[in-house]
Amino acid sequence: MRILGEETEEKLHALESARGWKRSGLIAPEQLAPIEAALGPLPVQGGWAVRLLLFGFVLSARAAFNTFFTWSFFGRSVWDGSGRLDLAAYYLLSAPVLYLVGEFAARRWRLYRFGVEEGLMAGALINLWTGLALQFLGSSSWDLEHKSLVIAGPLALACAWLYARAGYAWAAFGAAAALAIAVLGRFTGWTENGVRLLACGLFAAMLAASFLRRATSAHDRFGWQALQATLFLMGCLVLNVKLEHAFDISWTPARGGGNFYWWSFFMIFFLPSLALGWAVPRRHRSMLAAGFMAALVGVVSVKPYLGLARHAWDPAVLGLSLMCLSIYLRRWLDAGPDGQRGGWTAKPLIVGRNDGPDMMSLVAAATAASAGGAGPAPEQKGFTGQGGSSGGAGAGGSF
Repeated sequence: MRILGEETEEKLHALESARGWKRSGLIAPEQLAPIEAALGPLPVQGGWAVRLLLFGFVLSARAAFNTFFTWSFFGRSVWDGSGRLDLAAYYLLSAPVLYLVGEFAARRWRLYRFGVEEGLMAGALINLWTGLALQFLGSSSWDLEHKSLVIAGPLALACAWLYARAGYAWAAFGAAAALAIAVLGRFTGWTENGVRLLACGLFAAMLAASFLRRATSAHDRFGWQALQATLFLMGCLVLNVKLEHAFDISWTPARGGGNFYWWSFFMIFFLPSLALGWAVPRRHRSMLAAGFMAALVGVVSVKPYLGLARHAWDPAVLGLSLMCLSIYLRRWLDAGPDGQRGGWTAKPLIVGRNDGPDMMSLVAAATAASAGGAGPAPEQKGFTGQGGSSGGAGAGGSF
């Protein structure tokens, strides 16, 4: 089903694993050479920095071409009104063209997540969404329920197809989000609590369906687990009725009431603890991170739920508590036999590839650039008055 084949992607994953062993000192360089020779020629793959750069460049070029084409053939006033069928037709027809060009580039030059083919396929999704929005959003003959279905439905199918063909994790996220919009748009007349329950049930159903895929390949396991963790986290967030007030400490919202209110307060702590208890023995790192994030959001939501006054130092207290917790966990793991407990360790066993500056380096560089003060003033040559230091009837240097 994949563009370059499942076997090719398995070989790429095996090569990256072997190079990680070499970087970590688990194998010698002379042991890596036979592995590379046995795998044979493989597609071109770029690091995250190159991939992101080329991805953004292709998307920018697509936007520039769309602007040039629409202004040349439809005029600069093309965006003044809605419901332009000719403009919608252009975007809908150009979407499959962009996708076919991206798949051709991946096949012709054997590109694997290099950025160019990924930007073309992502541009096809954007053009598809733009064409559907131009076609149906401005139409008065369609209500909101049908608009959400005819726009988000094809977009969900397109994202699912792109994930099946290329394996992009963001395409799987887009398919889940579009499916949620298509379903939830049919129930806009429900109460707020009813929509929250429906959304949570929908995310739970998609999460349960994701576990039916037992034979997940090694190269696809991380993206699939990230999708599962995202579905769980979204289900926790939609149940939190005080989420919009949790991170605003400028005012204290009033405490609510009712069965659903207190049931959701219980669930925002029960679900993260359930996820953490399930993820730890199964080594599901993405679900473990999602459980910690959901628990953190629950802790931040305690005061808004109970209607307690918040203070400016609350984030500092929370940050200090998290730092102490992380230090304790690290020291506890390091104190175990060989620096691990039950297969868990605080030290990375496999060193990642150094294909560009990491996020912390970029933040440090930006901080250093913003903190740099002005340079010394140029030295002035010639005579400069010193302000009449000898008294003299109050005369100053400008006298």
